[in-house]
Amino acid sequence: MFDCKTEQCINCTVKNCEYHTDSNKCAAGKIEVGNSTAKTHSETCCDTFKCKNNC
Repeated sequence: MFDCKTEQCINCTVKNCEYHTDSNKCAAGKIEVGNSTAKTHSETCCDTFKCKNNC
């Protein structure tokens, strides 16, 4: 069971991700943030994303 202390968690609002929890946290053991040439937050992406239920 996933147990998270709020101050140690990653917030997530991507509800169709397998790692999304009901409390809007990321349950992945680690995350990978992609786009090494990003200059703004909108140019980054979560490479850990895995679509829930093969969506």
